[in-house]
Amino acid sequence: MHSNYNFQVMRYKLLVFCLLVFSPLLAIAANRQIKVALIVNTQKGQNDEAAALKKLIEGQSEEFTCQIVSMNHLADVKKCNLVWYQRTDSSDITRLEKKAKKILTRYVENGGQLILSMDAVRLLNEWKIEPESIQIGHHAAIDEGFGREIGFHGYRQHPLFFNMFGGAFPFQGKVDENCRLLGFFDHAAPKAKGAQVIGIFWEKIFYHPEQKIIWETPLGKGRILAIGGCLYYNQPNFYTKLLEQFTTNCLRFMCKDETTVKPMYWVDYQKSVMEPADEKYAPLPLEAPVKWNLPDKDIKLTRNAETYYCDLPTQRCLVVAQEKSGIDEIWTHPFMSLRDVHTYLEIQGVDTLVPLKSFQPEFQIRPNALIRTYHIGDLTLQEIITAKIEGPTVVVHYQWNGSGLN
Repeated sequence: MHSNYNFQVMRYKLLVFCLLVFSPLLAIAANRQIKVALIVNTQKGQNDEAAALKKLIEGQSEEFTCQIVSMNHLADVKKCNLVWYQRTDSSDITRLEKKAKKILTRYVENGGQLILSMDAVRLLNEWKIEPESIQIGHHAAIDEGFGREIGFHGYRQHPLFFNMFGGAFPFQGKVDENCRLLGFFDHAAPKAKGAQVIGIFWEKIFYHPEQKIIWETPLGKGRILAIGGCLYYNQPNFYTKLLEQFTTNCLRFMCKDETTVKPMYWVDYQKSVMEPADEKYAPLPLEAPVKWNLPDKDIKLTRNAETYYCDLPTQRCLVVAQEKSGIDEIWTHPFMSLRDVHTYLEIQGVDTLVPLKSFQPEFQIRPNALIRTYHIGDLTLQEIITAKIEGPTVVVHYQWNGSGLN
């Protein structure tokens, strides 16, 4: 009986100890939880988009909790660490959105954080925060064999692209889309005091520095992050994981200062000036052309050329072409050195140059060469494309028999 009593006392003391130690820790953890308000208006599809965004945010981490706030009850955002307004509707700005200026600008000026995404970025003009007109463009995200991926790229690095190698493709739709882009195009840039461009439009392998669609604007003690495209939370998306990572990065960048990634901006991009280099290079020595005798024992595949793509890779180069004619791209890593290479013939009796692509060649591929053989009347023309295995050199060699060329 005495030992059972001692056991009960010890268990009670242990319970009290756990309550004293862990209750404050749980309270601290609860206080550190980031509260995010997701604004919705009365437009069609807003609730579904906000619900999808809420599900994504809360599914990523317990550090975030979300509440959906109607545009009619914006006073509720005062208790939140961050406010996010995602607007995929392209209709005119509503009366409620105009009235939201007073509450939301005061919220940011007092230290709150605000994200405006998609068509919501237009409110920066409406609320007289951004004096430069926000422009609207479109991009046809059509799958022509390389996917429909669209997104943003930073200048070298930025916390928005943490774990994403400097850029993000948050959307690759499962059907072709005509996507809206909002921001500053060509030589235009944000002019609000302290505003900085974070991301440019990026699709497939192409940067578009002339299309600046992510920027940050300080306002009082807080900040506004504007994201003018490529965010679709309620549409089928092959790149859901990338969308999740980018969204989490946005939240952490706005609400925490714990990242080890130094923010870098496209601010100085417009100031860049191309100037000739002082270095002088000796002329590249070229040997006189001679006929090449290709070994017959090489591994090779020969057929009538079609419109399929083919490539010739080496350690330092990559040639990308279509079987029928031309060269689409030449890469000397990490740069694209040349693109869209086409050959024209000066044929006897013809007063204009004739594109080689107008003829049907025989196509042959070897481990070290792409070879096209054209039969044009009495003329047999060979086009041989090869590359140096260990060096950044590509050679296009032509040799022919017969007559017909000037």
